[in-house]
Amino acid sequence: MTDPRKLYIYDLVKEVSKDAWIINDGALITRHHSQPPQPYWEGDQGSFFTMAEAPSPRPPTQRISDDCPITDAVKMSNKYWGLFKIGQAHLKVSRDVGAQEHNTLEALAKASFDFIVPTEYCHAVYGNYYYIVHTILPGKSIAEVWPKTDDGELQMKWMRQIAEAYDQLSKWHNDRVCGVDGGNLVHHLSIRGDWNDRNSFTPEVIQKNYEDIGLDCSEFVFAHNHAMPLAFTVDETKGLLGISAWGSAGFVPRDWVRTTTRTNDMNQSVVICKDSWTPRDFNLWHNKMEIALAEKGFREFWQAHGDWR
Repeated sequence: MTDPRKLYIYDLVKEVSKDAWIINDGALITRHHSQPPQPYWEGDQGSFFTMAEAPSPRPPTQRISDDCPITDAVKMSNKYWGLFKIGQAHLKVSRDVGAQEHNTLEALAKASFDFIVPTEYCHAVYGNYYYIVHTILPGKSIAEVWPKTDDGELQMKWMRQIAEAYDQLSKWHNDRVCGVDGGNLVHHLSIRGDWNDRNSFTPEVIQKNYEDIGLDCSEFVFAHNHAMPLAFTVDETKGLLGISAWGSAGFVPRDWVRTTTRTNDMNQSVVICKDSWTPRDFNLWHNKMEIALAEKGFREFWQAHGDWR
């Protein structure tokens, strides 16, 4: 039986013509057959793509064709959070309620970390949603290679590299909970209020939430806050190559790093992983993540967070 979440794309992406589509009722994606003057990214067979605000009133649309170049990269995108593969890039859509990912990617690119991050092509806010187009990281995602790997030591190497990356990130400090650009931290596990309400994400509200959970709020460190198999790419020699999914990144109590991974270390990878992972694969992923982060001294308050929720 088909997971119904795999069918959401037919509601999220509408076809205007053979070379134009509207995503999430806000962004107009256009395919060009020669290089356009505005910011673009490359497609296949010499094509190019651009993003602009969908015209108002909206043009007539139809269900996407079978040869539509836009696919749901996580097979569970919805109107609140989506990741689409379009040509040689990813388009991410999220609610515009706080820190914006292009600022995070810019700050990370200037740092000397042992991993790479996506490079932005363009971004915009249309209506209540934030759209960013960025590169697809090289290598293969852990979602793809994990079930094909019988080498437990290699899997543990990857997890220790992820934990090392998280430890490197935690060397950045701030005096409050926020994104790298000072905007609100946009992380749903940190709130209990309305996800569409900016007031649910203010530094004061989220810090109070962390204090109620019992986290040490004497310092705030930078964290990825979106661990999932699709967020990490690896290769056979170096191991961890890159980390994506930075929309929830920001300054949080150090105790939050492992608390949030133990609470949810699958996120939007769950549908894709269910297609190829066994229960044992899931257990190994969870357990090795816990071991690697504990080795770096990260504490977890999973039970306290669950009681608070």
